[in-house]
Amino acid sequence: SLMIIWQINNESLPFADANDFIGTSGLISNFFLNGNILEGLWELFSAKPWRPLSFHLILFPFMLISGNNILFTATCVHSLCLFFIIIYSYYIFRKLSECKISCFICAVFIGLLPYSFFPGGDYMLFAETALTPAVLAVIYHLYSSDYMRIKKHSFYSLIAMIIAFTVRPIEAITHLLPILIFFIYLGYKNKV
Repeated sequence: SLMIIWQINNESLPFADANDFIGTSGLISNFFLNGNILEGLWELFSAKPWRPLSFHLILFPFMLISGNNILFTATCVHSLCLFFIIIYSYYIFRKLSECKISCFICAVFIGLLPYSFFPGGDYMLFAETALTPAVLAVIYHLYSSDYMRIKKHSFYSLIAMIIAFTVRPIEAITHLLPILIFFIYLGYKNKV
């Protein structure tokens, strides 16, 4: 709720990289809003912003729903990513503790940290907004997959890795490489 209150009072527009993501998702949604469904579908798969990232695809549904309202899109994307940060933090803490209340409090605390609450730092709608929940999802699902023996969690960890690597490739490597090395090491050590 704090994120929504902050976003309601926020009237600053995105700039730098965020303009490129907004512009590309707005271009795609304009095709759908103008009734050019086939061209919109084509652009959905072929239009790319200046940086080869997929973050504009996360913005696209909210731009389409709102008729290209940038502030509404920013509010929805930030709130959605904060929701996933809190949910996956809670799930990770539940793996470590049996007390649901303390896990909930810890997850909310993680959600209130500056880089969770403002994922792009001082800037709105940077691709880092979606990186943190994707990394947390990878950690949770890798841990829950029992060294890739549980198919459901293995699949979800793969989806989370794809999101992380397509949203911010270099940062995903620096964040996930130590986790993947440790995961492979533990699997080798446990003869899996």
